[in-house]
Amino acid sequence: MSLLAGWTSLVSYGPLARDVADARAMLLAIAGIHARDRHSVGVDGLTQGAPDAGDLRVVVAGDLGFAPVDDDVRRALRAKVARLESTGATLIEDAPGQGSSVQTWSAIAVLDARYAEDGLHDEKRDLVGDETLRFMSYEQ
Repeated sequence: MSLLAGWTSLVSYGPLARDVADARAMLLAIAGIHARDRHSVGVDGLTQGAPDAGDLRVVVAGDLGFAPVDDDVRRALRAKVARLESTGATLIEDAPGQGSSVQTWSAIAVLDARYAEDGLHDEKRDLVGDETLRFMSYEQ
């Protein structure tokens, strides 16, 4: 085990793209299972054409029903929603009816930290503060 080896489950699966065409080109270049990459995934269907926008139903939840959103972010989302709607897609304004995801994220982060740094509190006790130990133990 290395000190602070990093997240084992809270990861990003790849770079961002400017648009769908760029995302498709990127995925064609990098997609596929690789034995040395535990996060690699197969991507089927990239040889098929994009679906007709008129067949799409897209749910839009600008603030998820509870989260504060900056005005510039809200304007950018509205612009993208209008652009998508102009292609013929059906847009549905809705919110998932969930509260803040902080508790769920915290539970995942605690489990991840506990797994990744399991021996840290014994092996490197001088580097770990009491608050961190309480966080990692999460009432165990």
